[in-house]
Amino acid sequence: MGIKVGDDAKTALKAYSTKYKRVISRHTNEELEGWFHVGDEAIIIFDFDKSDNTVVNSTVTPDSDVEEIILAYWKHFN
Repeated sequence: MGIKVGDDAKTALKAYSTKYKRVISRHTNEELEGWFHVGDEAIIIFDFDKSDNTVVNSTVTPDSDVEEIILAYWKHFN
């Protein structure tokens, strides 16, 4: 969809939230910021802070930069 590392959160989240459903955490029942179901149990994760060594985004502002994009399967996350 044209989103790449270095793009801001506002651009990435707007592009994906209009087309894909957000992922809901199995643990907290809350939306995982920057995580989207893209089909057949596949998910895409926009990581806005690689330095925290986790793909769960805690604080995302509109100008946060996409630092990593991960394509994975939901079944691989517990």
